[in-house]
Amino acid sequence: MGLVQIMSSISDLTIRLLKTSLLIRGAIAKGKLYHKQPVIFGPAYLDAYSSEVNIAKFPRCIKS
Repeated sequence: MGLVQIMSSISDLTIRLLKTSLLIRGAIAKGKLYHKQPVIFGPAYLDAYSSEVNIAKFPRCIKS
């Protein structure tokens, strides 16, 4: 799945949630990531988290 499809899916989800009065915010980052329930870590996770906290202060989705 390419970036265009991922962003399109996020856009569709955002619109569907907005129609139910739910606002979301988040960030997507490209890079290395380790994920095994319940642990997530790696530079991509830290970049996405930092962008979500510092840049996406209002409901929106961004690519960091």
